[in-house]
Amino acid sequence: SGRVRLYRYDVGGVFGRHVDEAFDEAFEGDPETGAPPGLCRSEYTVLVYLNDEGLEGGETVFYPDVVPARDVALAETAGRRGARGAARAKRGKKGGRADGAGPARRSRPDPVAFRPQAGAALVHGHGERCMEHEGREVTRGFKLVLRTDVLVYKS
Repeated sequence: SGRVRLYRYDVGGVFGRHVDEAFDEAFEGDPETGAPPGLCRSEYTVLVYLNDEGLEGGETVFYPDVVPARDVALAETAGRRGARGAARAKRGKKGGRADGAGPARRSRPDPVAFRPQAGAALVHGHGERCMEHEGREVTRGFKLVLRTDVLVYKS
């Protein structure tokens, strides 16, 4: 995408909870590759963190949708036992809770926070695939983030 932005968040800077909506953008074509003009749709946000030294706060926090309790338990099992343990738990408890105590219930998982690290990139979906997220308050230093969008050719 030609939409490349540089954001600077100073102490007190915050980006409230939101969802990145998908958008369409005209594509002029590319004579070098022979790609004809058409329409592109944004599919992903790409955030590149440019600094972390002296920075406190400023985490990017995602708020996952409601998911089956079984999937939450499997994710927790994977964290404790690695992928093999989660695979065994999944095979052993089809259709029910991972602990075998009855049918799956729905619960809301905890938010997932990513602490800015210089050079790290974070990619997440747009539109219906975008989780609600926010940039928490910067409490010390400043945060620099480069942001762009990944566009996919539609027609």
